[in-house]
Amino acid sequence: MSKAIASLPIGARVMDPDTTHFGAPIVWLVADIGYVGELHPYPDNNNSVTLISEKNLRIMSYDAPENNYPDGNSLYKDSNIRQWLNSDKNDWFVAQTPGDKPPSSQNAPKCPYDKVAGFLSGFSTNMKEAILTTTVDSINPNLAEYYTDDKVYLMSTYEIDGGKIYEKGNKLKAYKIFKDYKVRDFMPTEEVISNFPDLGLDVNKYTMWWTRSPHFNPNVQTVCTISQNYTTTMRPNLTYSMVIGPRPAFNVARGFLVSNEPDENGIYTVVWDAPYLPFTLRPV
Repeated sequence: MSKAIASLPIGARVMDPDTTHFGAPIVWLVADIGYVGELHPYPDNNNSVTLISEKNLRIMSYDAPENNYPDGNSLYKDSNIRQWLNSDKNDWFVAQTPGDKPPSSQNAPKCPYDKVAGFLSGFSTNMKEAILTTTVDSINPNLAEYYTDDKVYLMSTYEIDGGKIYEKGNKLKAYKIFKDYKVRDFMPTEEVISNFPDLGLDVNKYTMWWTRSPHFNPNVQTVCTISQNYTTTMRPNLTYSMVIGPRPAFNVARGFLVSNEPDENGIYTVVWDAPYLPFTLRPV
């Protein structure tokens, strides 16, 4: 038996067993249903469901140092992390600007990932096909808006708290899941801990996570990060004293199917052997 993902409550846990990172299935949380941010052309308007990762899947920098940006580029559209999240290729890096550099062992020695296959390489074929393309609304440090079309994206501070962090720029609404502040606690997976043994990670100790929002100072190349109940900024090339990872988000159709009941761990399993169900979006 199966049902539409849009019938699940906010915060429900969802997993496709064949979509993995470091060999382990990724658990996703239902972050919003029918999200429509002001001035934000989300896919299919209110007919999508937003999923975000439950835990930290990898420690990585936002962007490597460049000729023009010695601390890395804070513009999301040009960042290494955006390219990696949206690729399923081994050789995913393509220079986005003159002087753009990959996050190699030379440029990002703490956690190089230029030789790591793109994030989508761990997704099942069905999952990659099911992800909707989202027109992502971002701003630069001068508050000018721009858009990118992405399968997977980092959240902005507005999608996390509706602009309470910085009352400037675009006016996206917060995802419903962030009404619970505990969701901001971002713990690493066991696989992250074993693959980054020198960073002192602990399954019970939260890590920071990157947003796509730059700090509003065009002279300082920093990106906002979330840590429990507060926000700070970090240089895109990732300082050696901090551990930060991406918190990927993406959208699927409201009729995307999951198991009728959760498993013994409280996780709903994605169902691929049935057509999408027609579903009338309920008010939430």
